[in-house]
Parts: sequence; structure tokens; C-alpha cells
Amino acid sequence: MIVVMNRELLIPNEEFNIGTNYDNQTETRLFQIKRVTAGGVDISNLLFKLDIKYANNKTDTADLAKDVTEKEINLTLTISNNMLQVPGTVLVQIRALDEAGVQKWTSYVGAFFVEDSINTPANYTGSLTEIEKFETQELSRVNAEKERVQAELSRVNAENERVEAENNRETAFGDAIADFNNDRQELKDYANVSKSYAVGGTGTRIGENIDNSKYYSEKSAESEANAHEYLKACEKISGVIIPVFTVSFVDGELHYNDDASYTFLINTATGNLDYQLKETT
Repeated sequence: MIVVMNRELLIPNEEFNIGTNYDNQTETRLFQIKRVTAGGVDISNLLFKLDIKYANNKTDTADLAKDVTEKEINLTLTISNNMLQVPGTVLVQIRALDEAGVQKWTSYVGAFFVEDSINTPANYTGSLTEIEKFETQELSRVNAEKERVQAELSRVNAENERVEAENNRETAFGDAIADFNNDRQELKDYANVSKSYAVGGTGTRIGENIDNSKYYSEKSAESEANAHEYLKACEKISGVIIPVFTVSFVDGELHYNDDASYTFLINTATGNLDYQLKETT
């Protein structure tokens, strides 16, 4: 464990060498810092990073996993192949800041060492530690966002299809009800028209009470009764009995009463039914 005492990194000899440029994630280092600084400020809420400078003067940054106890802050560094890219001395410095970037703290510079590997290829890909991690996290985030967007799109499409099906069902139901109501109204209208022409009294036509079958039937009956009265009067005045014709359902012949004052004959020349007044004695 590397103790940070008054900002100085106290690195034990056995932890000085952090690996070779062939290694990858086979070593870790634990840094321990007091929660409260010499000035009495608790820095456990800060975000901690490890700034790195390689033997070729290139710089890098690595994440430190934080675990806070009652009195200490324990920071764990997982050593990746990117941190072992250049054999030689590796300078490190712990840096911390809060989310607002107001509180800031750094340790003094310490040193590790990276050995060169013999007859084995190095694993370094050219990426910096923090950038590579960021790119990996960003790629994972982008893929997750794509999946989320696709899932949301599928959900929206499914919801749109459900709403469209529901609207179509409601529209079809509404159309069916409207057609039923229209048909029912048409039937009622036809019934009213039929009643109007039959007996009147519906208020659907002007003058329907004197322009219907019942009215004409009654008028016809009245006319028939009046005609019969006129004939009776004529018979009484003229002394001539008007013949009454009937159709026999027995022989199917046309008959007239024998009391009539007329004789009926078929005119063989014209085919007409002629009549003549009976002679009286």
C-alpha cells in the first residue's frame, strides 16, 4: 500500500516496479490518504485521478476507484497496458476536484518504474489510458442509446398501430351505428309516407288528410251511395227499373234481375251488348 503523507507518496520498494510493457491488468496499487487535510478540510467528496508522465515525456491520466472509511480515503489503481507503454521511469501525481471544479487538491509527484520485456511483443495500442476508457464507455453508451432509441421507436410504432387499430374499430363501429340509424330513419320515413298516403295524419305532406286512400275510399263510398239514391229517384220518377247486374259464381255468367225494364241482346253485327225497353201491356 502506498501511503500519502502530507501529500508525499511513500512508495515501498516492492511496489516501485509496476510491470513490463507486455503486461495488462495484472497489477494494482492502493493509495491511502487521510480524509482530513492538515488544514482541517475533508476531501473525501472529491473525484480522484492519477496523472502520468512517461519516460518519453508523454502524459496520460488514469481513473482511481475510491473507497471512503471513517478516517481514510482508499484509492485503487488498476494498471493497464497503456500505462506500461514506455519502459523506464513513470512519474505520477494524484489529482482531485469536486464536481463544480471549485475544490481542488494534488499530491506531490512520485515515481514508478516499467521494465522492458524480452522477445515478447508489447500490448500498447497507442491510446492513452483515460481516452481509451472514455472511448470504450462512450461506445458502450452510444450502443446502449441506439438500443434504447430502437426500443422506443418500436414501442411508439406499436402504440401507433394500437391507436390506429382502436381508431379504425371505433370508426367502423360508429359507421355501423350511423348506417343503422340512417336505415332506421329511412324505414320510419317510409312508414310515415305510407301511412300518409294510406290514412293521413302524419304531418309529412301538405293536404295529406284529403289526399290518401282512406279519404278516397270514403268519398267513393259516398259517391256510390249518392249514385244509388239518384238511380232510385230516377226509377221512381220514370217508372223505369234500372237493371242490376251480378256475376254468378255457379255458372260464371253475367246475370241481371228479371224485374228490369230492359231486355239485353248481343248484337251479332257489332258484338256489343244492346238493350231495348220491354213492352208493357
